[in-house]
This record gives sequence, C-alpha cells and structure tokens, in this order.
Amino acid sequence: MFDFEGMNVDSRVNHAYCDTSMEDDLKRLLLFRKVVKVETIDNQTAHITLDNGVILHARGNEGCGGCENGWYYLNELNACDNAITDVQVQVNDAETEFSIFVFADNTKVSLVSYTGDDNGWYGTGFYLTAYLPQ
Repeated sequence: MFDFEGMNVDSRVNHAYCDTSMEDDLKRLLLFRKVVKVETIDNQTAHITLDNGVILHARGNEGCGGCENGWYYLNELNACDNAITDVQVQVNDAETEFSIFVFADNTKVSLVSYTGDDNGWYGTGFYLTAYLPQ
C-alpha cells in the first residue's frame, strides 16, 4: 500500500479532470521518467509510481447512487520500464473511454484507461492527483 506521508500534492495535477488539456502538466511529470510500480487498489482506483518517487493517484468518476450512470472503471493499467519520450491523453467522441498513453522505445503504451457511461448528469472520466516527494 502507498504511504503519502511526507509528500506534497502538485497543485497543477490535483484531482484535475483528466482530458487533453492536461497533457502539458502530464508531460512535465512523466517525460524521461520510468514507471517502476503500478497497483490496482480497486475497480476505480490505481496508483502509478515513477522512478523519482512521484505517485500518481487515479480515481474514476463516481456517478449515481442508484444506477450505473456516471460510473467510470479502471480498464487498463501498465508500467513502462523505458524512459518516457512523449505523453498523449485521448478521449473518444462519446466520452466513454479516457486514456493516458506514453511513448517509450518507439512503443505506445496505455498507461491508464477508464471506461464508463453517463446520461449527462453525473460526470465522466477520471481524476488524477500527483503526489511529489519532499
């Protein structure tokens, strides 16, 4: 289990709704780093640890309490042993799949992906918090 004691939250990536607008912030965190550990906490939560000690906490959107609308679940989670040379955030047109891809050693890797659906009332996607070591 991860211990966030002694870590600071990066204000630029603090429960930020994950979409293409955060590519620059993700590049700042991920470029030339390696993913040394990934952990699925539950069907909505994942932790990604980088080689410099940064921990990314990903959490799917929580929707309606009585139905499946707005619930987004962890679909894919992968490590990346090579230095990351590019980052790309993709959201499909229907907003049912949200993904962060990294590129390393001429290979595109799906770092984390969430899928779900919404009726327009409960929200979509997932949120990301970056914890920085002190």
